[in-house]
Amino acid sequence: MVKVYEGTPDEFYMDGYLKTNFDTAKSVIKKDWDMVMVIDGVEGCLTGDTQIQLSRNKVSRRYSLKWLYNHYNGNPDNIISKNKSFDLTIPSYVRSYNGKEIRLHKIKGVSYSGENFVYQLCLSSGEEIKATKTHKFMTRNGWVELGNLSPGDEIMCDTLNAQKSSRKRIKLYDVALPVGNNHPYSNTMGRVVVHTLIYEAGLNSVSFLEYLDILLNEPEQSRNLKFVNPKTHHIHHKDGCHYNNSEDNLELVEMKDHLKYHSIDSYNNFSQGMPSFNKIQKITRIGIEKVYDIECEEPHHNFVANNIIVHNSGKSVFAMQLAKYVDSTFTIDRIVFTPRGLRQAIIDAKQYQAVVYDEGYTGLSSRATMSLINRTLISMLAEIRQRNLFVFVVMPCFFDLDKYVALWRSRALIHVYTSKDFKRGFFAFYNVDTKKFLYITGKKFYTYGKPRPNFIGRFTNHYTVDEAEYRKKKKHSLLDREKKRDEQEKRKELEDEVFNRIMSYAEESKDKIPHKLRAAMMGISESYYWIKAKRWREAQEIE
Repeated sequence: MVKVYEGTPDEFYMDGYLKTNFDTAKSVIKKDWDMVMVIDGVEGCLTGDTQIQLSRNKVSRRYSLKWLYNHYNGNPDNIISKNKSFDLTIPSYVRSYNGKEIRLHKIKGVSYSGENFVYQLCLSSGEEIKATKTHKFMTRNGWVELGNLSPGDEIMCDTLNAQKSSRKRIKLYDVALPVGNNHPYSNTMGRVVVHTLIYEAGLNSVSFLEYLDILLNEPEQSRNLKFVNPKTHHIHHKDGCHYNNSEDNLELVEMKDHLKYHSIDSYNNFSQGMPSFNKIQKITRIGIEKVYDIECEEPHHNFVANNIIVHNSGKSVFAMQLAKYVDSTFTIDRIVFTPRGLRQAIIDAKQYQAVVYDEGYTGLSSRATMSLINRTLISMLAEIRQRNLFVFVVMPCFFDLDKYVALWRSRALIHVYTSKDFKRGFFAFYNVDTKKFLYITGKKFYTYGKPRPNFIGRFTNHYTVDEAEYRKKKKHSLLDREKKRDEQEKRKELEDEVFNRIMSYAEESKDKIPHKLRAAMMGISESYYWIKAKRWREAQEIE
C-alpha cells in the first residue's frame, strides 16, 4: 500500500504516487487535453420511515429519518406541531458500533438522496428495514451490501435494553469504617470506605492504624490532615478488585474519568449495547421511494436504524481536495449537480480550471434511457477536448457509467471504499488502461476484484470549500430535481387524461376520426400514438 496521507480531518495533503500522477496531469493538460476523472464509492440509503434512536440533552427517543431530515435542514412539514422546536445547537447522538460495543456517537447531519429502488430486509427476530441495494450492513465477515446478502445470512443488531445473563455474578460492595465526624467527607453515619482511608493515610505519611486513631480521637489534629473530596476525585483500583487495597493498587483519578471507566464495565455486565447477530428471514423487492442518510462524525461511520447496524459512507470531499490541488482557484461555484449545470460550468470555466460534477448518476447513467439532456452531455464532452479543463465526475458506481465516458473519455478512476475495521478515507487508483480492463471484466457482476488497482492510499475528511454552503447547494439541487420530477408526473397524468378522453370520444363517435388526426390532436408522433393506443385498449379489455 502507498500511504498517501494519514492526518487530521482539518487538513489535507497528497504524497506518493497520487501526487506524482496529478502533477503529471497538470503538465499534460497543457498539451491540448482535458482531464475527466471518475470518483466513485457505493453509498446506500434508507427510507424516510426508518426509526432512529436519538439522544439529545440527556433525553433519548425515536424519530423517523424523514422527520430528522426536515428539521435538520430547516424544512419542517406537517409531521409535528409547529410549536415544537428542534434546537440544532444541541448536540445529537445516535448509537454506533465502535468495533467492540454500541455507544453514543455524534452526528453531523441528515441528507436527502432523492428517489431510489428499495428492498425490505426482514430478520428472524422481527426487525425490518427498507434500504437501497447498495446500503451496507454489518455481518460476521464485515460490511456487506444489501444486494449481496441472502436469507440465512446473519447481520448485527443492537441490544438497546439490558438483557439478563445466564452467568451468575457476585455483587462486590466496598467496606466502610465508622471514623466519626472528624472526617469532612464521611457519610451521614460517619463512615468512609476503606480504600479511601488507606490512600489518605499514605497521603498524610502515617500508617493506616495511626490515621484511624487520629480521626477517632484527635479533632484538632484532624483539621490539618489532607483528604480526598469525593465530589471531584475518586480512588480507583488498578486491577479492578475492590478488595485489593494495597497502596500500589490505588490511584487518585478525577470523578468523571472514574465514572467513564466503570460505565464501560456496566455496559458489559448488563449486556446493554453489546452487539448480537440475527438471521435474515427474507429480502423483498419493494419499489421506488424517497431515501435519506445520516452522516456521523469521525471516527465511526455507522449508526443503528430499526435496531440494525447500518453504514454511512466521503467521495465528494476527496473530489474537492483533488480539484483544489490541480486548481488553486477552485470554489464552490464550480461544484454542480446536474448535466445542465455541468454544461454551464464548463462554458464559464477558464483554461486549466477544475469542475466537480457531484452525484453524476442522474446524468451519465447507462441504465437509464439516454434522454436529450444526457445525449447533449455526451456530445459536449467530445467538444471540450481543447478546453484544457479538469472535470471530476462523482458517482455511486463506475459500472453504471456510459461506456463511451467510462472507456474513452475518462483518464482515471478513483474508487473510494471503507476498510475492514470500519474506517473511511481509503481509495484505489486505476489508470486509463487498468480502468478499461476493470470496466470490461467487472461490469457483469459489479465487482472491483480484478484487475488490482495501480495503487491504494488514504485521504482526510477536510472540506476545501465551505461545508455549510456545499450542503445547502446540494440540498437545493435535490429539491429542485424533485420539484421537476413532480411537475413531469403531473404533466404525464394530464396527457394521459387528454389521451383517454380523445380515444373514448373517437371510439364512440359515429364519425370515424383517423388515427393520424388523433395523434396530431394530442401533439404526439404516430409511432408513440400506436404504443399508447395499444396500452389503452388493453386497459379497456381489463375493465
